[in-house]
Amino acid sequence: MILNITKAVLLFATFLVMSSAVSSCKTDGTDPGGSQAVDSVSPQSKHSFNVGINRTDLYWVEGGPAAQTRLLNSIKSAGCEYVRFTLQGDQYKEAVRDHILYSNKIGIKPLVCIMLGGIVDIYPPGTQLVNRLQPGEERMFWDGYPVSQMDEVRFDTFMTNLLTYWQEAGCVIDVLELGNELNWIDFNGDFPRYPNGEGKIFDNSYTWNTLPDSVKHFARKAGYAAKKTKELASRIFGKDGPKVIVGGLSAGNLNYKGWMKSVGASVMDADVALNIMQGTFKDQPAGSENYLKDVDAVCLHLYPYDDCAFVEDNAGKADTTAMINDVTQYFDRWMPRIKKVTNLPVFITEFGYETKTYGIENDWKRAEQFKAFITGMERTKDKYNWSALYVYNWDLGSFQIYNNKPMPSADAIFK
Repeated sequence: MILNITKAVLLFATFLVMSSAVSSCKTDGTDPGGSQAVDSVSPQSKHSFNVGINRTDLYWVEGGPAAQTRLLNSIKSAGCEYVRFTLQGDQYKEAVRDHILYSNKIGIKPLVCIMLGGIVDIYPPGTQLVNRLQPGEERMFWDGYPVSQMDEVRFDTFMTNLLTYWQEAGCVIDVLELGNELNWIDFNGDFPRYPNGEGKIFDNSYTWNTLPDSVKHFARKAGYAAKKTKELASRIFGKDGPKVIVGGLSAGNLNYKGWMKSVGASVMDADVALNIMQGTFKDQPAGSENYLKDVDAVCLHLYPYDDCAFVEDNAGKADTTAMINDVTQYFDRWMPRIKKVTNLPVFITEFGYETKTYGIENDWKRAEQFKAFITGMERTKDKYNWSALYVYNWDLGSFQIYNNKPMPSADAIFK
């Protein structure tokens, strides 16, 4: 869901410019615009797992550092304590540094996703972005570098320099996430485009020997990146440094397999990708290194159908029992396959419901969906080892929960 845009943007001023806005920040959990809290919502501190928000590509927000700090202030004022940023390349390391430092200052814990499919510095010179457009077609998928071609030496150098730069600046980072939805065509140039109607789902019916070479080797490179980053983070930041998690694998293929095939897309099931990273997929060469051994967690991106926890129009009330059951059944259709591969804690680093289902004017219904989803996670926490949830997203497009002030959905999540 993150826009993988590569156009140039304005460079940012120094952290001093950003921090000058802190005096106007309200950190008492209220919003200057005011908003009515949704009933029956537990405070975030009472969740048994972390609940945060996505504000990806914050450095592209028009208005520069002042506008970006206003957004961070609004996130803090809504009661949110965790935020997910993204890094698209070395040219943004200063801006992300400033966002991390400002988050540290106002009491928000940052997760930074390193966008492996979009960072030119970690690939051999001359590596090209892969374009999968068919003749006469408007953009269907974002261009991406083939992750299987990532140069490990160049990656090691890039990450060493990046983490050293942030550590020397005094950044406190809660989590480093390696990769974003690398298991499908939209964020990884390794995945082929097929004729419409002939898309491929690389699932457990395949073996190591029947998977396309680039598709299976992306998972090994992504696993290596996570393992190496854990090693570097521990050395550079010390024992209390960032947690390192294997980047958000798309689980949308559970819901959208029909669509994927219809548009000629290709995707690998998340459990297959994790199995390959672990070195235990069917017919995988003996002795393949287990790259999951030292990381702190795995993470998924889950976007339920609109009818998962759907709210009937019933005098302003929702049948919460049925909605929560929908959510737990949704987890039960997918998560046992993950648990079969690994017992590591699970982050959901992207999840959301769209405003278009009920309209902004009826956002109380979407708020009920969010509450049901979080309650479903609470009820299955031990079963599936949930560790964190990051809602997508704060203020962008049809998934927004902030529209000049927190919407009812934001109150439902964070108040």
